[in-house]
Amino acid sequence: MVRFISPFLRMALFLVLFALVACSDDSSSSASSEGVARYTVIIYGQNGGSMERSIEATMKDVRDVIGDEKDVRVLVVYKYGLDGKDFDGTMAYPGQLLFFELTRNTDLSSMKDSVAIVKDSIKFYDPDYLASVINYAHDSLPAQEYLFFLEAHGEGFSFESDYPKSKRGSLAKQAVKSVMEDEWVTYGEYGYNESMTMEEFATGIKKSKIPHFKAILFHNCLMGNLESMQEIYPYADYVMVSEHSLMTSRGELMTEIVDILTHDEDGKFEDIVKGAFENRDVQVAWKTEYLPGEQNGDFQFLKAEKLANLTPIVKRLSSRLVTLYADEKVRPSIDVAADKCYRVANIYYLYDIRDYARKLAEETKDDSLVKISADLDNAFDSMTLARMEAHFAKDAPLDHFSLSVVLVDSATYNSGMSFTKAKKRDSYELTTFHKESGWGNWLNVNAHAPKGNPTGQDLL
Repeated sequence: MVRFISPFLRMALFLVLFALVACSDDSSSSASSEGVARYTVIIYGQNGGSMERSIEATMKDVRDVIGDEKDVRVLVVYKYGLDGKDFDGTMAYPGQLLFFELTRNTDLSSMKDSVAIVKDSIKFYDPDYLASVINYAHDSLPAQEYLFFLEAHGEGFSFESDYPKSKRGSLAKQAVKSVMEDEWVTYGEYGYNESMTMEEFATGIKKSKIPHFKAILFHNCLMGNLESMQEIYPYADYVMVSEHSLMTSRGELMTEIVDILTHDEDGKFEDIVKGAFENRDVQVAWKTEYLPGEQNGDFQFLKAEKLANLTPIVKRLSSRLVTLYADEKVRPSIDVAADKCYRVANIYYLYDIRDYARKLAEETKDDSLVKISADLDNAFDSMTLARMEAHFAKDAPLDHFSLSVVLVDSATYNSGMSFTKAKKRDSYELTTFHKESGWGNWLNVNAHAPKGNPTGQDLL
């Protein structure tokens, strides 16, 4: 297996791969000879296991709605996962990298023998690799605006997987998903999959020739998380995220967005995406996936710049909670609010921030917390442009979902991590969200671990 030691060599591989997978009967070489497209969409990621079919179905659906004029162009960069009993890919072998422009004439059935097996020689979490992919799109599929669709496993903020790789040391044993995992790259005693952090994702964008996207769509779980969004919102006009774990495996929303972009040349982008969210067929297909397991779910279209309005409100909330918690008469009410607020899923420390603020205001009757809750409501209302929601979980009512935030007790916050001598708080306090909101200050004094919460998803 060849290992590549520089971005230049990686780009050389890209160019070779692009030539190899010219499986289309479209003879045009690049957009440079035909002008600049209105939009270029980058679909990037890795799922692995039994989810390869989902990205393949998405590729087929997107191909069928692309126009012939190359006014909207699509670059697919997808790495197939490990071989095993769950592998269900049909377009490529385990460890192969698909790197091609998807056109209306692309023959997806001929991919398998026309791409390179890269396995662990290309690391999908590497910011430099991500930047070179974005640069390729910039140079070879030039457009007025660029969209980034991430197709991967995610988990929102994780104390362990979001801890910087450079700080792990020799004790490394464990990592999970964060933004996405690369099944071919493992580390540590137990061979856990390596992952991309949101900070690494943002770094890849910053290093690239497209430092700002029209929109970033996270088709991966739990990315509607304040700690995660704080890192990425400066690099897009819009973000599309889910606070929950995604039960939908097929990219109906991606396909609908590309379809409308292709056929509505005069439409405003914001209206186009709203239309995709409001499409009845998309809504029905999306919600149907949550019903069998009686799970809640959401997908939100957010104005990215308005995410900045949340941080100062959360800073006020953190500061007020630290002050009130010192009052033994008020403390029980704060603890009750923690038990009543909405938990996103039963295996994660993630709780709906707007519901938490509401429960705190209701239980304490504190004027400051009442004002903070109202301000959060207004901030979310002005930021949220469209949404899809599934409300199927029993005993977990919520009028609308917002974004999640980490909520743990001080004992957990100050406990160790399995792969390093550092504590969880050491990881959390490296986040931009903590640095700007001081949320970790509240976690550090909160003595109560939430229990018995209404929970949207049972993932055990």
